[in-house]
Amino acid sequence: KLGDKERSVQILRLALARFGNVIDSTGVVLAVPMLLRIVEVERELTLTQRLRESARELASWMERARAYMTPEVLAYFRERFEGLVDSTLRSPDPALADRDLQLQAIAPFLPAPSALGSRSWSESHFEPPGLGPYDVLSFRTKRDDTLAHLKLSRSRFLEEASLVCGEVGLPASGLSLHAQGSVPPRDAVSLSLPPPFKNLQLSYSPAEGLVPAGFRGFGVLSLATFTWAVIVLVLSILLGVLFTVRSVLREMRTARLKSDFVSFITHELKTPLTAIRTLTETMLAGRIDSEAEQRLCIQMISTETERLSKLVGQVLEYSRIERREKEFLFTSCDMEDVVHDAVRIFHDHNRTTPRDIEVNSAQHISKIKMDRAAMIELLLNLLSNAAKYSLPDKKIIVNLRETIDEICVEVVDRGIGIRKRDQKRIFEKFFRADDYLTRDIEGTGLGLTFARYIAKVHNGDIRVSSQVTSGSTFSLHLRKTHVLAE
Repeated sequence: KLGDKERSVQILRLALARFGNVIDSTGVVLAVPMLLRIVEVERELTLTQRLRESARELASWMERARAYMTPEVLAYFRERFEGLVDSTLRSPDPALADRDLQLQAIAPFLPAPSALGSRSWSESHFEPPGLGPYDVLSFRTKRDDTLAHLKLSRSRFLEEASLVCGEVGLPASGLSLHAQGSVPPRDAVSLSLPPPFKNLQLSYSPAEGLVPAGFRGFGVLSLATFTWAVIVLVLSILLGVLFTVRSVLREMRTARLKSDFVSFITHELKTPLTAIRTLTETMLAGRIDSEAEQRLCIQMISTETERLSKLVGQVLEYSRIERREKEFLFTSCDMEDVVHDAVRIFHDHNRTTPRDIEVNSAQHISKIKMDRAAMIELLLNLLSNAAKYSLPDKKIIVNLRETIDEICVEVVDRGIGIRKRDQKRIFEKFFRADDYLTRDIEGTGLGLTFARYIAKVHNGDIRVSSQVTSGSTFSLHLRKTHVLAE
């Protein structure tokens, strides 16, 4: 649909990097159909080396996907893949024929481990009889200090250079590789390559009349280089000034937020204390006649005390995080149980203003190692925000899902939403959106700061997507690397 096969491959690669590990509702690992399409497009581009590498990558992913995909679905993709392999990749590769004989022939030319000395890698270039030139990069592996050898492909290098020529509008027909020191073609522009191709030089000499008009004015290159140098220098100075101004403004903003926070805390502490004092004095003065009124006063004192305790606890928690004194106790936990516990505690804390919360989980969620109390606190912060910034009759939805790499918990509300410019700042400490829709809603501006800190400690993060008047979705992503429980 794009009309540009190379661009299509680039977009598919971007999608593969972002969504390749995702398993869709039918059980298909998305990397498999994406790589299959890449192989089909690269086959049309006739890029043999890249096609071979993509085919091997697809074969590797199909092997990994056996644990997740049904045999029928896997057989469908394997049949399509083998159809491509039959027509493009099953012809013997001369460079890989008689591999054992080739290895025996090149072994005397490979560097010994002692040849590297203190270096982590080295390059070597040689031409065994009957096998053509070899460019080899030798390096030590980090795991067991084994010496590994990687054969570099000159043809793949030329393929990539041809694509670059196409991107800048130059014909690729004049590209060639030559040994360092050899005489390049007449009127060719040559460039000595850096390691590990330092024994080669790249030459470019397009046929007469094929160079676009825009590339025929390189005689003034020195003047252009000087002009660009001046422009870069001026831009560097401007960027330095802008960076300094931005840092000063950020510090001023943080100072203002701290001042606002102190004012807010003073007000929030004073309000429940005043209510508690007034109600207590009323009861001590004997101005309450009935038992029902006395019970109402005690209940109001309890409510204000709980509010005061929660506020003080949040400030103390922030203080411990600032001093890096908060400790976490990691145990094996079931995320579904943790979510249900958080919802139950939320209902217990909000009996006077109950909310409808729906929990959805379409699959079994693996156990992971976590601090259960901290994770419940994180989820309570997200649920509390969803309740505060949406109407009482709006349902709050909690979705759980798992991919190959991560476990995700989404808290979705249909509230007032968050402006685009505020979405990146809501995780900053003390920050509260200055909006007529939110200025009457109580809060310290620390809840989301706590939540993201807890997520980071658990090798994860919190992301937000929102539209004003349509609601918000806060997503907790926990990477399964290093955190899968036994």
